[in-house]
Amino acid sequence: MERTIEKSIEEKIESLITQSLEKILEKNIELIVDTKLDSYLRKKLGFSPDKNLEKIF
Repeated sequence: MERTIEKSIEEKIESLITQSLEKILEKNIELIVDTKLDSYLRKKLGFSPDKNLEKIF
């Protein structure tokens, strides 16, 4: 019984760690894509879309 509880706790911790790492990776990938897109658009359009949109709104 005790082994089963330990195994269950270990599996839950592993699952939480995996979910946390996936969220961290997802956010970092979004940040990288946003940064690269902004850089690309800045080069192509000659301005930063984010800063110019902030001025409009």
